[in-house]
Amino acid sequence: MLGAPIDSSGASRGEQRAPDALRAAGLPAVFGAADIVDVAPPLRGSKRDRKTGVIAFADLCVSSQALRAAVVAALTRGERPLVLGGDCSLLLGAIAGVRDAVGRVGLWFVDGHAVVILGHRPASLHPDVALELGRVPAAIARMTAEEVAEAGPTEVGKLWERAFADRGPAWLHLDLDVLDETALPAVTYPQPRGLDWDAFVALARPLMASDALVGVSVADFNPDLDEDGTHARRVVDALASALQ
Repeated sequence: MLGAPIDSSGASRGEQRAPDALRAAGLPAVFGAADIVDVAPPLRGSKRDRKTGVIAFADLCVSSQALRAAVVAALTRGERPLVLGGDCSLLLGAIAGVRDAVGRVGLWFVDGHAVVILGHRPASLHPDVALELGRVPAAIARMTAEEVAEAGPTEVGKLWERAFADRGPAWLHLDLDVLDETALPAVTYPQPRGLDWDAFVALARPLMASDALVGVSVADFNPDLDEDGTHARRVVDALASALQ
């Protein structure tokens, strides 16, 4: 288990403390994971790089390279990395590391926001959501959370597991804001019209069981909104159910 306490806002908000909160809730034991604590330093400061527009660009490069090296080392040892974020920017280092170690890799992206494949919100929810979706290349297949629920989360998970498993290794990214705001309010950008806990577990289960799976990342839990640890334990319970 590799901690990546990266908060892309550079504001040291809750996502930065998510790896420790999920450790305290028992996540390493659920996965039977050796905990290598944090391998990627957090971002410091919210200044945007003038050339790229990226917040804390230099720190993000350092963090991404550190996580990249840790993922390569884990895969070289014959292990499957479990990366605890932080937010989705951890994928820069994680996917680079997988590519270095095993070559071309697919990505099961379970997220409430674009760019996504499974579980994003519909464009009708808000103009900002429509703007996000407008940036997604047409070639990227995607399903809203409502479409996943209607088609059956288990069936959708099995469909995408088969689609990727036939092509080689794949990484599973679980962004917890794919869940509806009533199911998990402890995220920085909660939204309605998301998955409930049962649907989340059913969707993730066939992906976690795939022979093609080389690693998993979990992102966007915000412990600042979980004073007594209830939501962290709910996340851990759901991941444990998805592994069964």
